[in-house]
Amino acid sequence: TTAIISATASPETCSGKQAKAAQFILDTYDNLAEETSQGRGEHLTTVLNIMECDTNKHDAIISDIRKGAATVVNSPNYDKQPRIEKASMLFTVVDSATQSCSV
Repeated sequence: TTAIISATASPETCSGKQAKAAQFILDTYDNLAEETSQGRGEHLTTVLNIMECDTNKHDAIISDIRKGAATVVNSPNYDKQPRIEKASMLFTVVDSATQSCSV
């Protein structure tokens, strides 16, 4: 939540790939959530590119993101969460799954 709020409230103080990814996830949450459930899509590829993930690793990372997202979606009261909270939870999943990505 902090990264998303910082990126939207004061973009000049929050930079780097994590802030860009957080903003992208917030801006495209609905599309990204749908593509995550499908395991493919332009928004999903874009967030992996923002996180500087090697394209050869995309399939494995997407698999990890899907597993994490499934856990989040199945958590109690997920459907009652505001959009920013849902985006924050997805960012946490993406951030965790992309820890092995490097420049």
